[in-house]
Amino acid sequence: MSREGFGSRRRQRLLRLAALVCVAAIGTAAVGCGESAESDPSGATVAITSSGYRPSKVHLPVGGRVTWVNRQAVPQSVQTWQSWYTKLPSFDLHTLREGQRKSHTFRKPGRYEYFSSYDANRYKGVVIVSREQP
Repeated sequence: MSREGFGSRRRQRLLRLAALVCVAAIGTAAVGCGESAESDPSGATVAITSSGYRPSKVHLPVGGRVTWVNRQAVPQSVQTWQSWYTKLPSFDLHTLREGQRKSHTFRKPGRYEYFSSYDANRYKGVVIVSREQP
């Protein structure tokens, strides 16, 4: 067997091994990226991304909790319109920096439209809270 043949076969094995390690690392990292509102019937996680809130619409029972997580370097806020306008309790989670998470528990049924004071055109969402079914 020539030295060249051995080297190329060994190189192919190393490349395959490196490819498998990369695929495993990507798969492991992707597991936490698929958070959705459906993962917990009494709560939800909303990611703040460069393209907006994901998911932008969440359905919860009364007493449900939403946790917002900022997954980008740019700070964003989470707040509702004034309560005199909606007749629902308002909330303001203020600024969330990269990696920060903040939660709010919804105790009254209704449609809570929220936005970011940093970019209200791109960052809009809604939490729809309904009475629990008997």
